[in-house]
Parts: sequence; structure tokens; C-alpha cells
Amino acid sequence: MIAIGIGGSTLGMGEEFIPLVPIFLIVAKEIGCDRIFGVALVYVAGAVGFAAATTNPFTVNIAQEIAGLPLNSAMSFRLLFFVACMTVTLVYMLRYGSRIRRDPSMSLMADDDFELPTDDVEPPALRPAHVVILVACIAIFVFILYAVQEMGWWLTQMAGGFILMGLVATAVARLPVREATLAAVRGNGGNDSRRTGRRLCPRHHRRARGGPDPRHLDLFSRSGAAACTTICRGRGECWCFRRY
Repeated sequence: MIAIGIGGSTLGMGEEFIPLVPIFLIVAKEIGCDRIFGVALVYVAGAVGFAAATTNPFTVNIAQEIAGLPLNSAMSFRLLFFVACMTVTLVYMLRYGSRIRRDPSMSLMADDDFELPTDDVEPPALRPAHVVILVACIAIFVFILYAVQEMGWWLTQMAGGFILMGLVATAVARLPVREATLAAVRGNGGNDSRRTGRRLCPRHHRRARGGPDPRHLDLFSRSGAAACTTICRGRGECWCFRRY
């Protein structure tokens, strides 16, 4: 929670933490807490950090510019306020978690069975490339923070920094350009065949009924006909591409 709060306070991070919710739901279940506790570990920490901003460019910097104050003035006061808010948050969360572990009926969701999917998913092995990507992204984060404070960077430049993270990850992981592009489209919520009414080509229908590689079906269902062409090895073979 402290790390998430710091991210919200310094960089204005919020929705970036959403992918962590399933992980913390598992943690909450394993330690005997409820769904609210699992979600709050992410959401409350990020929201409190965002509200108790120290260098958040979306709140502090804009407000100080409007008010005509020196950029990042009164930093000691904001740091103290952040520490106080996070302390209260941590104490509240720990007390709530301790209470429902002792007596589950005290949960705000006492009637919820809190069942999670039990699909056995083999986690990918940690490779040196993963470590390099993590370190590079952290370094770019730190530089973005410095540039906002000292070099006058704003939203356009910050967006360039985040794009640079994606390019670095693509290069280090040696992803093909097409695969990286499709991953970016999926990450932005684009082209879901289930929403657009596209149908699967015959090859995908066969795979959907127990074929050898169901990942291909998932790729098409998430990214539409463009992904299907990569699986079917060309436009000529792909009914989806010809139809749409």
C-alpha cells in the first residue's frame, strides 16, 4: 500500500494499478479477508496517495501554476500530510482486516462466499529480459518525474516517456512489430470481435472445439480479424479478413 500510495502521490498514478486488483484479491482470500479488503489495498492506497499529493503533476503543479506559487513550494508540508494520511489509512485497513479475520461475520460482505476462479495457470518463468524491462521502466519513470519538475515537461512529453517504455519493452523482449502492435491495441481496449459481431473463420471454429492451440482463438477474440490474418498466414486463407 505504501508503494502504491507513493505512486499516486508523486506521479498521479491511479488506473495504472487496476491490473493489480486480481493479485490482491488472491492475497486477501489467502489471509482470510474479504473482497473489499483486497480491492481497497489497491484502490484506497492509490486514492489517498493521489489526494495527498507531493509532486503529482496533475494536481499540485496545476494548482500552484494557477495560484502563482513557486513550483513544488511547501514540499515539507505536503510530505508530512502524505505521511499522516497514509498512516491513518494503514491503521484503518489493518484494523478492518484483523477484525474480519477474527470474525468473518463482521465483514461488509459477510454473505459473499468469495470464490475465485481456480484455473491452473502456469506462471511464466522470470527471465533476465523481464528484469531489464522492469529496471528500464523504473528509470524512465524517475526521469519523467525529474523532467516534470526541472525541465518543464508536461502531458505531451510525459506521453512520449510512456511510449518509450513500450518501445524499450518491445526491443528487450524481441517482440515482432505486429505482435507488439496487437498487444498495444488490446491494452487500449480496441477491436473485440465479441462486441463488433465478427465471426470466426473455419480454422478458429475447429480450434474452439478442442484444437491444438486455443491461444489462437483467444488472440482473435481479443483483437479481431487483424490478428486472425497473422494466424492464418495471409489474407487469402482468412475468411475473417475476406468477410470484414
